[in-house]
Amino acid sequence: MTEFNIKGLPGTKAEDFDATTNRVFFVNLEDLIPNDKNPYECNDIDELAENIQSQGIITPLTAYKGDYQENVLLSGHRRLLALQKLTNDGIQYSFHGKMLIGKAPVLFTKQPFGESDTALALVSANAQRDLTTAEKNHIIDVTLASLKTQIKQGKIAKEKGVRLAELVSTHSGIAQHYVKDYLARKNKETAGIVDETGQQEKDAASEKVMKEQSEYKKVVKAGESFLKKLNAFYESFDMDLDAYSTIDQEQIQKLKDQASKIMECYAKLGWVGQDNDE
Repeated sequence: MTEFNIKGLPGTKAEDFDATTNRVFFVNLEDLIPNDKNPYECNDIDELAENIQSQGIITPLTAYKGDYQENVLLSGHRRLLALQKLTNDGIQYSFHGKMLIGKAPVLFTKQPFGESDTALALVSANAQRDLTTAEKNHIIDVTLASLKTQIKQGKIAKEKGVRLAELVSTHSGIAQHYVKDYLARKNKETAGIVDETGQQEKDAASEKVMKEQSEYKKVVKAGESFLKKLNAFYESFDMDLDAYSTIDQEQIQKLKDQASKIMECYAKLGWVGQDNDE
């Protein structure tokens, strides 16, 4: 692997370079910018400040030069806040025996390219952090999503036999057995939610169809029964109405028209009922 030469970075000063560590610069705190993609919580700052005051800074912060030559952090977001607190209180702190105030030891690296690359760089740079269970789960999700994007884009070649859980563990520093257990639980829960929701929707749709079919059959049955009775009455009404001159011929025609309509409706309903049975 080719070593990155920090001495060639623009915007750095020779007097801020620590020759004893070969790649560490002492950068003004106000010149360090937190990474807006940082997935980690910045808590317990007071406690960390006290620890740095008594023991000094053990590990330098890491950063890269952004698009506008700004110093963007990869690791050290909590330490930056702690150093700002100590500086505001006028308290010095040490780094490998060198006393500092208002500055942070920074190790520079190449600028990551794209969101997934930045996310993986942040996770890898903070792999040594102690995390709560909730933080571990969140970092696993972030790492997994970034890895999938990188693999899809061909930036990372997934070797045969290597599981995603192993890759997540390698980048995040989270124990592989924990990653496997978390992903197995998550996949099971996700599958359960999908299956349960899908089945509920299917059951509801099926119940609706059955109810509609039941109501339709009731209406058809009632209609058929009513029209059959009317038809029987019509067929039994066999007297020759035209023979009775005392009966109003207009009323007779109305009766005939109504009877024809009844038979027409019955014929149509009978066809619908047959089609439904099929």
